[in-house]
Amino acid sequence: RVARPGRVRTPPAREPVGQWLGASVMEARERAVPAVERARDLAQPIVARVTRPLTSVAERLNKPVQLPTWAVGAGGTALATFALSVALAVQSIQQPTELEKEVVLFGDVLRNVDDSYVEPVDTRALFERGTNAMLHSLDPFTEFENAASKADLDMFTRGAYGGVGLAIGPDPYVPGRVLVREARESYAFEDGLRVGDHLVSVGGEPVDGAQLDTVMTRLRGDPGTAVEVVFERDGDATGTKRVATLHRKQVLVNAVPFAGLTSLSESSSAGYVKLAQFSATAPAEMRSALVELQVQAARQGKSMDALVLDLRGNAGGLLTSALQVTEQFVPHGMPIVSTQGRDPDSRVTYVSGASPLIPFGTRVAVLIDERTASASEIVAGALQDLDRALILGTQHSYGKGLVQSVLPLRYDTELKYTIAKYYTPSGRCIQRVDYD
Repeated sequence: RVARPGRVRTPPAREPVGQWLGASVMEARERAVPAVERARDLAQPIVARVTRPLTSVAERLNKPVQLPTWAVGAGGTALATFALSVALAVQSIQQPTELEKEVVLFGDVLRNVDDSYVEPVDTRALFERGTNAMLHSLDPFTEFENAASKADLDMFTRGAYGGVGLAIGPDPYVPGRVLVREARESYAFEDGLRVGDHLVSVGGEPVDGAQLDTVMTRLRGDPGTAVEVVFERDGDATGTKRVATLHRKQVLVNAVPFAGLTSLSESSSAGYVKLAQFSATAPAEMRSALVELQVQAARQGKSMDALVLDLRGNAGGLLTSALQVTEQFVPHGMPIVSTQGRDPDSRVTYVSGASPLIPFGTRVAVLIDERTASASEIVAGALQDLDRALILGTQHSYGKGLVQSVLPLRYDTELKYTIAKYYTPSGRCIQRVDYD
């Protein structure tokens, strides 16, 4: 404790310096002791709060807590002095925010239900349903992605996955059974599966009652591995089960499953391109298809004067792929789409950065339906606003104009959430007003 001005003793003229110094030290000590004792009193609750978690952990580990020597005994004076400063700082710490309280409450609810509910609870499923119910109250596309959903999203954006080449779905006539809807050649078809077969087990795990995404997760895996599948086939004797070993390979999902050319006249032809999704490979596949159609027309001594771009059933995909596909139709520097959100950084206008592949004089028609969504609507909206294409199909497309950001989370999961909305070059918001 430092004496205030006016309280400092000065040695009398005749008093020896040593005697004066000793008296000053004694006086300072007498004044300091009460202050230190008060600091200790203030420090005790803080020390208890610091050591309580350590004690709890130690009890669980069945090991004693070893506190450093400076925290006890005579050295406690230093701790008390430090704790006095901490005590003053603690007073300025704000109370938990409402968000922090809600996070804690959510954990408390889940923990207590897991401990005390009348029947055993699948906390993972309960957590995912609860979290997605919360997120879906914002919009239908903001959601928590578990490991299986994350794999689906990765496949959708990359255009490839490790699997057996099976497409499965629920049997519309027999509830609970899983039906093979597609068995691709050189994949599951080669290993013995056929369309119409019913899966019984995958990898030794029964299929009956399992979620489809769970079954798909069991079927997928690293290329070069295998999985055993037990299945039934209509026409076999009742109770007969077949067994097949399916070999996983790299399965490519074609963004352009079909492209063709038809004749309009002796000198003119029309192209047709089915674009199924906007995966990472979509722009390259689209460009390859358009070049091939032009080459075919030239070989026939004709020009491709018209093109039909089929976006029916295309649920969208990557924004970058939508931009690169649109660039193949519109002049360089033309606006394609803009985004607007709460964050000023999300307000961006994207323009064409390349010269078009299709000449401006080529007539273009775009086919849409009620399932044409997201990136597909960006392409269709830009071509329509820039007077580059005629839109044909249902009265309205799906109306998904939300910009989604994917945030990686712990345990191989992701959060997909909305950060902005898409607008066509004329300023129309692609997102429909009613989410229902």
